[in-house]
Amino acid sequence: MARAWRIAAIFLAAAVVAGFGAATSYSPHYVSLARDKVNMREGPSFKHRITWVYHRRGLPMRVLGHYDVWRHVEAADGTKGWVQGSMLSTARSVVVIGNKNAPVHDQPRNDSHVSVYLAPGVVARPQACKPELCEIISAGVVGWVERKYLWGVDAGETF
Repeated sequence: MARAWRIAAIFLAAAVVAGFGAATSYSPHYVSLARDKVNMREGPSFKHRITWVYHRRGLPMRVLGHYDVWRHVEAADGTKGWVQGSMLSTARSVVVIGNKNAPVHDQPRNDSHVSVYLAPGVVARPQACKPELCEIISAGVVGWVERKYLWGVDAGETF
């Protein structure tokens, strides 16, 4: 009888561990900051120290995981931390990265006319993404930007 209980306990423990593994799997995705002031913390609670304060609504973040109402996020510069879920929006955004201005093309082709350049740090809303370029809107500017200048869309992601 004792042996049966040990076997049952082992199967129960295995089922619990397998269940937790399935519950914690998470598919990274992009969101944006929903507020003008958002605190990033060391861990998923108000007890954890604030490591960074963002003052830019719409800035893209990559969600890496979650715990309760908290999201583990990564910023374009690689900074990682925890943000309360209510501080994030599902609205997608991208930010111009690198140290060169990003040319904005009139058509979804690299050889099309360049109408304007966007400086690094400019935030935009992606409207569509093709394999090499994304259509963006930023402060009245509409056009196509090469992916290599943008952070907030994954390589190969199209929509």
